[in-house]
Amino acid sequence: MRLFAPRQGSGLLLLIAFVLNLGGVVLYSAGTTYGWVVETPAYHAWERALFMGSYVAAALGTALLEPAVSGVGAAVPARLAATAFAMATSVALVMEALTWDGPTAPLALVVVAVLLLFGAGVLLGAALLASRLAPAWVGWTTVVWSVAWPAALPIVSPGDPDYPVLRAIPWILIGVSLLRAGDQSEPE
Repeated sequence: MRLFAPRQGSGLLLLIAFVLNLGGVVLYSAGTTYGWVVETPAYHAWERALFMGSYVAAALGTALLEPAVSGVGAAVPARLAATAFAMATSVALVMEALTWDGPTAPLALVVVAVLLLFGAGVLLGAALLASRLAPAWVGWTTVVWSVAWPAALPIVSPGDPDYPVLRAIPWILIGVSLLRAGDQSEPE
Protein backbone atom coordinates (compact mmCIF):
# COMPACT_ATOMS: atom_id res chain seq x y z
CA MET A 1 0.00 0.00 0.00
CA ARG A 2 1.39 3.38 -1.03
CA LEU A 3 0.97 6.34 1.25
CA PHE A 4 1.09 8.84 -1.63
CA ALA A 5 1.22 8.56 -5.38
CA PRO A 6 4.31 10.31 -6.79
CA ARG A 7 2.29 13.24 -8.07
CA GLN A 8 0.58 13.71 -4.69
CA GLY A 9 3.88 13.38 -2.85
CA SER A 10 5.41 15.94 -5.19
CA GLY A 11 2.49 18.30 -4.61
CA LEU A 12 2.84 17.91 -0.86
CA LEU A 13 6.60 18.57 -0.97
CA LEU A 14 6.08 21.67 -3.10
CA LEU A 15 3.49 22.96 -0.63
CA ILE A 16 5.90 22.27 2.24
CA ALA A 17 8.60 24.14 0.29
CA PHE A 18 6.28 27.12 -0.04
CA VAL A 19 5.42 27.12 3.68
CA LEU A 20 9.10 26.87 4.68
CA ASN A 21 9.97 29.69 2.29
CA LEU A 22 7.16 31.84 3.64
CA GLY A 23 8.38 31.17 7.19
CA GLY A 24 11.87 32.36 6.21
CA VAL A 25 10.40 35.46 4.58
CA VAL A 26 8.36 36.27 7.70
CA LEU A 27 11.40 35.88 9.96
CA TYR A 28 13.55 37.97 7.63
CA SER A 29 10.90 40.68 7.39
CA ALA A 30 10.28 40.78 11.13
CA GLY A 31 13.98 40.98 11.94
CA THR A 32 15.98 42.59 9.17
CA THR A 33 13.40 44.59 7.23
CA TYR A 34 11.17 46.00 9.97
CA GLY A 35 13.25 45.50 13.12
CA TRP A 36 10.31 44.11 15.10
CA VAL A 37 12.55 41.53 16.77
CA VAL A 38 16.18 41.47 17.80
CA GLU A 39 18.04 39.10 15.53
CA THR A 40 20.04 36.73 17.69
CA PRO A 41 22.33 34.12 16.14
CA ALA A 42 19.66 31.48 16.83
CA TYR A 43 16.97 33.61 15.16
CA HIS A 44 19.17 34.14 12.11
CA ALA A 45 19.93 30.40 11.98
CA TRP A 46 16.22 29.56 11.96
CA GLU A 47 15.62 32.08 9.19
CA ARG A 48 18.38 30.64 7.00
CA ALA A 49 17.39 27.04 7.82
CA LEU A 50 13.82 27.67 6.68
CA PHE A 51 15.06 28.97 3.34
CA MET A 52 17.46 26.05 2.98
CA GLY A 53 14.71 23.58 3.81
CA SER A 54 12.41 25.16 1.25
CA TYR A 55 14.95 24.70 -1.53
CA VAL A 56 15.58 21.08 -0.57
CA ALA A 57 11.83 20.32 -0.38
CA ALA A 58 11.25 21.94 -3.80
CA ALA A 59 14.09 19.93 -5.34
CA LEU A 60 12.78 16.70 -3.80
CA GLY A 61 9.26 17.49 -4.98
CA THR A 62 10.50 18.06 -8.52
CA ALA A 63 12.60 14.89 -8.43
CA LEU A 64 9.59 12.90 -7.21
CA LEU A 65 7.45 14.32 -10.01
CA GLU A 66 9.98 13.46 -12.72
CA PRO A 67 8.95 9.78 -13.21
CA ALA A 68 5.25 10.68 -13.31
CA VAL A 69 5.85 13.38 -15.92
CA SER A 70 8.16 11.09 -17.89
CA GLY A 71 5.51 8.37 -17.81
CA VAL A 72 3.10 10.51 -19.79
CA GLY A 73 5.51 11.43 -22.55
CA ALA A 74 7.43 14.44 -21.25
CA ALA A 75 10.70 12.80 -20.25
CA VAL A 76 13.08 15.50 -21.51
CA PRO A 77 11.52 18.54 -19.78
CA ALA A 78 10.95 16.48 -16.63
CA ARG A 79 14.58 15.37 -16.46
CA LEU A 80 15.80 18.90 -17.18
CA ALA A 81 13.54 20.35 -14.46
CA ALA A 82 14.71 17.79 -11.88
CA THR A 83 18.37 18.39 -12.78
CA ALA A 84 17.97 22.18 -12.78
CA PHE A 85 16.33 22.12 -9.34
CA ALA A 86 19.15 19.96 -7.99
CA MET A 87 21.74 22.38 -9.39
CA ALA A 88 19.83 25.44 -8.18
CA THR A 89 19.41 23.94 -4.72
CA SER A 90 23.14 23.25 -4.46
CA VAL A 91 24.01 26.85 -5.30
CA ALA A 92 21.23 28.23 -3.05
CA LEU A 93 22.45 26.11 -0.13
CA VAL A 94 25.96 27.49 -0.55
CA MET A 95 24.52 31.02 -0.76
CA GLU A 96 22.53 30.51 2.45
CA ALA A 97 25.45 28.83 4.22
CA LEU A 98 27.63 31.85 3.50
CA THR A 99 25.06 34.08 5.20
CA TRP A 100 24.84 31.88 8.28
CA ASP A 101 27.33 33.99 10.22
CA GLY A 102 27.15 37.18 8.19
CA PRO A 103 24.59 39.47 6.68
CA THR A 104 25.08 38.88 2.94
CA ALA A 105 26.45 36.47 0.37
CA PRO A 106 28.52 37.66 -2.59
CA LEU A 107 26.24 39.32 -5.15
CA ALA A 108 27.45 37.08 -7.99
CA LEU A 109 26.47 33.97 -6.04
CA VAL A 110 23.05 35.43 -5.21
CA VAL A 111 22.43 36.27 -8.87
CA VAL A 112 23.45 32.77 -9.99
CA ALA A 113 21.22 31.14 -7.36
CA VAL A 114 18.25 33.35 -8.26
CA LEU A 115 18.64 32.74 -12.00
CA LEU A 116 19.04 28.98 -11.52
CA LEU A 117 15.97 28.79 -9.27
CA PHE A 118 13.83 30.78 -11.69
CA GLY A 119 15.24 28.76 -14.61
CA ALA A 120 14.30 25.55 -12.84
CA GLY A 121 10.82 27.02 -12.44
CA VAL A 122 10.61 27.62 -16.19
CA LEU A 123 11.61 24.02 -16.87
CA LEU A 124 9.11 22.72 -14.30
CA GLY A 125 6.33 24.75 -15.91
CA ALA A 126 7.32 23.40 -19.34
CA ALA A 127 7.31 19.83 -18.00
CA LEU A 128 3.83 20.35 -16.58
CA LEU A 129 2.64 21.77 -19.90
CA ALA A 130 4.08 18.84 -21.84
CA SER A 131 2.68 16.22 -19.45
CA ARG A 132 -0.74 17.76 -18.74
CA LEU A 133 -0.54 16.54 -15.12
CA ALA A 134 -1.67 19.97 -14.01
CA PRO A 135 -4.01 22.44 -15.71
CA ALA A 136 -2.36 24.29 -18.58
CA TRP A 137 -2.81 27.65 -16.85
CA VAL A 138 -0.61 26.41 -13.97
CA GLY A 139 2.18 25.48 -16.38
CA TRP A 140 1.89 28.74 -18.31
CA THR A 141 1.70 30.83 -15.14
CA THR A 142 4.84 29.11 -13.84
CA VAL A 143 6.71 29.70 -17.09
CA VAL A 144 5.67 33.35 -17.46
CA TRP A 145 6.23 34.11 -13.76
CA SER A 146 9.67 32.50 -13.82
CA VAL A 147 10.71 34.43 -16.92
CA ALA A 148 9.17 37.78 -15.98
CA TRP A 149 10.54 38.25 -12.47
CA PRO A 150 14.25 37.85 -13.26
CA ALA A 151 13.75 40.40 -16.04
CA ALA A 152 11.76 42.78 -13.81
CA LEU A 153 13.83 42.60 -10.60
CA PRO A 154 16.74 44.74 -11.86
CA ILE A 155 14.19 47.45 -12.72
CA VAL A 156 11.92 47.08 -9.69
CA SER A 157 14.67 46.54 -7.14
CA PRO A 158 18.11 47.54 -8.44
CA GLY A 159 20.92 46.04 -6.40
CA ASP A 160 18.74 43.45 -4.60
CA PRO A 161 17.92 40.52 -6.89
CA ASP A 162 16.80 38.17 -4.11
CA TYR A 163 13.13 38.01 -3.16
CA PRO A 164 12.65 34.36 -2.14
CA VAL A 165 8.86 34.51 -1.95
CA LEU A 166 8.71 35.31 -5.67
CA ARG A 167 10.34 31.98 -6.50
CA ALA A 168 7.94 30.13 -4.22
CA ILE A 169 4.62 31.42 -5.56
CA PRO A 170 4.52 28.84 -8.39
CA TRP A 171 5.22 26.05 -5.88
CA ILE A 172 1.89 26.63 -4.17
CA LEU A 173 0.01 26.67 -7.50
CA ILE A 174 1.70 23.49 -8.68
CA GLY A 175 1.39 21.77 -5.30
CA VAL A 176 -2.34 22.39 -4.99
CA SER A 177 -3.02 21.38 -8.59
CA LEU A 178 -1.02 18.15 -8.21
CA LEU A 179 -2.84 17.23 -5.01
CA ARG A 180 -6.20 17.97 -6.61
CA ALA A 181 -5.31 16.06 -9.78
CA GLY A 182 -4.17 13.11 -7.68
CA ASP A 183 -7.48 13.05 -5.82
CA GLN A 184 -9.50 13.08 -9.04
CA SER A 185 -7.63 10.68 -11.25
CA GLU A 186 -6.01 8.00 -9.13
CA PRO A 187 -7.84 5.13 -7.44
CA GLU A 188 -7.51 4.74 -3.72
